[in-house]
Amino acid sequence: MITRANGSDLGSFLDEGFVIGQRIRLASTPAGAADGDYVITTLDFQTLTVKAAPALPGATVGNGTAGTYTNIIISILQDKGVYDGNITYDPNGVGQTLYTGDLVISGGTTVRRTTGSFASDGFLVG
Repeated sequence: MITRANGSDLGSFLDEGFVIGQRIRLASTPAGAADGDYVITTLDFQTLTVKAAPALPGATVGNGTAGTYTNIIISILQDKGVYDGNITYDPNGVGQTLYTGDLVISGGTTVRRTTGSFASDGFLVG
């Protein structure tokens, strides 16, 4: 069970798009104690009940080590379909480009584009 702690209890898992049956990934727990993939079995605004997700190549199944953790990252994972065919893997290849264009960085924490929209390109807050 994942429960929002003091300081993050004003948010809502429901408002943030979490749903039953969704695969999520926990990251940044100390020494990877609870890192891994889980599936949401029930939820409300402040609590996610989860079980270990089925194993996938390259993913870590969540081990559910109990504890209180700070600064944890919960990612919502999306299934993009199943590919059936041949692929070529290049470990020196370049990853997916999320954005190409001009940026203005001011104050060390604000990034602005000179054209277009981050939202239109699929970026989300957080």
